[in-house]
Amino acid sequence: MVKHEAIAVRSARLRLVGSAEPNLDAREATHLAGPPERFAERERAHRSLAALASLKPAETRALVLQAAGRSYRDIEAETGWTTTKVNRALTEGRAALRERLATIDEGADCTPHARHLPAVARGIAPAGELIAPARPPACLRRVPGPPARVARAGHIAGPRLLPRRSAALQ
Repeated sequence: MVKHEAIAVRSARLRLVGSAEPNLDAREATHLAGPPERFAERERAHRSLAALASLKPAETRALVLQAAGRSYRDIEAETGWTTTKVNRALTEGRAALRERLATIDEGADCTPHARHLPAVARGIAPAGELIAPARPPACLRRVPGPPARVARAGHIAGPRLLPRRSAALQ
């Protein structure tokens, strides 16, 4: 009895769907982002994080809370700030964030390091000229790391290096 019921269900399904098995690999998943789009999204996220890291802690906290969907009153309740403080932190934070994003987009952070970028990218920058900063500019974060043989040869290279004399500017 169960066997006949299963055969009847299968027959009904085949009449509705068809007898051919669907080939799921035949169609490209166009609704999903491809590698270029995912890379661009990741770059935007890194750029936004770099800009947020340069803001005052109160501005960063207020902007992150608002981005998470909190209202002004929710932010007041969670932080213990007054309405004026929340409004000021958000207003000044947005302005500073826009300014910082514009600076990053212009590449102004990387101008002092431009002459060292080719050597860092090739992995041949000598260790005596470079140091690792706490927050490297965006241009250096995109530079790929060195091959292992260059690192073993006594040179330091990679995305987190800056000229030693520029460290005072940080």
